[in-house]
This record gives sequence, C-alpha cells and structure tokens, in this order.
Amino acid sequence: MEYKLDHQHHLLRLNFAPQHIIDGKVIPAAISTEDLQHRGYSLDSENLLSIETLTERAESQSAKNPEERKSPHISRFLCGEAASIKHDDIQAFNIFHSPVCEDNEKNIKANFAHVSLLCTDTTQGRSYYKKAKNLLLPVLQNLIALEDYIQQKKQLTKAHETTQDQ
Repeated sequence: MEYKLDHQHHLLRLNFAPQHIIDGKVIPAAISTEDLQHRGYSLDSENLLSIETLTERAESQSAKNPEERKSPHISRFLCGEAASIKHDDIQAFNIFHSPVCEDNEKNIKANFAHVSLLCTDTTQGRSYYKKAKNLLLPVLQNLIALEDYIQQKKQLTKAHETTQDQ
C-alpha cells in the first residue's frame, strides 16, 4: 500500500544528544550528506508511526553508541516546511513514503511509517549537499525530548478516546 504525504503531514526525526544535539540545537553533523545524496535521510510519518516502534528504535539506536546517544529527542515538522525549501531556485528535496521491510539477517524491523528525504539533484559535488544540509537544518530545530513526546501522544490519545465515548 502506498501512502500519500501532503504538506500538512507531520514528519519526525529521531536525534540524540550529545551526538546530534548540542546546547539544545541539532548540529550539521546530524545530517549525513551521503543520506541526502544516495540513501535518503530517514524520517517517519507521525500518522503511521506507533509509539512502540519509536521507543524500540530509540532504545536499539542508543544501545549501539550509549556514550553519544544518551538523550533521545524528536524533531517534528510539517512535510511542507522541508518540501518548500529551494536550492538554487529549484525544489531542494524529494520526500516520499518508503516503508522498510523486516530483515532478520540484518536485524532490521519492519517500519511502515518510514519516509525518505533526498536531494532532488543527486549528481552534484560535496559542496552542493553541504548547502542542502544547512538549508534543512532549521526545519529540524523544533525539538522535544522523546519522553515528553510520548507523554503528549498518550494524553492526546486518551482525550480522543474520552471524546469518542461521549
């Protein structure tokens, strides 16, 4: 099943302090130029992502580098914020739903909520992707601690359920 993203769709990026966040700000090193050019910068669709999947990913990624990944945070932003960024007067990024299939050999869990962000031009030199990284960075600054994000989602779910029951 293909999922259509629109500009009002919220996207999430898992970041860790101090590896990706210093003094409350996402740093340029949090965005790989290789991701922008080839692999795709990994995001998640908030509408499709379960809290359990998010929590499991935060725990497994933190375990890979516990000294650098002490404090998980979420960057939350509208798809349209990133989609509207221009680089040399053209749309800078393609953003698309890219579900991940489970791969037990590589220890990869399925993630239907996965979204990729790639530069629209993947044939440029390194300086092009460094500029693209700097253009994307402000969008990622809306940070919330993972624990706080989970609490907010649980409260919204509970409020929604209460409204549905009435």
